[in-house]
Amino acid sequence: EPVTTHENSDAYLVQSYLQERAYSKQDIERMELGVILGQKYLIKHLKHIGYTQSQIDSAFNFDGDIMINNTYKISIPFQVDGKILGFQFRYVDQELHRMHKTPKYRSNPGFNPDEYFFNIDSRKDVRHLLVVEGLLNCKFLQSQGVQGVVATARRKISKSQVQGAL
Repeated sequence: EPVTTHENSDAYLVQSYLQERAYSKQDIERMELGVILGQKYLIKHLKHIGYTQSQIDSAFNFDGDIMINNTYKISIPFQVDGKILGFQFRYVDQELHRMHKTPKYRSNPGFNPDEYFFNIDSRKDVRHLLVVEGLLNCKFLQSQGVQGVVATARRKISKSQVQGAL
């Protein structure tokens, strides 16, 4: 669900986190970020947009993954050629992150973000790509009109990311 459309504690936590990082409400809306209200809501949304239960089970396999929603509140769809391949989830609670030493981002099971640059669809109609590390940085720059911006989603660039960009 979009971050700015819900008035519950999780949405408020995500909005506060993003605003502390100097994102305005308009920036957040343009970045099309989502808040995790729970896995059952995500599954319901995926069914609503046309995924079958079988597709959800094979692609997302959320069984037993309690970290998503409990720790990771921001959902960022990872798309290639307009198709959602998976999701990246980002934590917002700094203290919980320090206690558990969790990575900033986490992917849903079965999805490997190292295969593609995040936002690779932006390569259309541009001659050069601007490569950044962070997904939020990428989304923000794109929301400000910067074209051809992609993110590694990791600290290093993989061979498959480069091949997919050509």
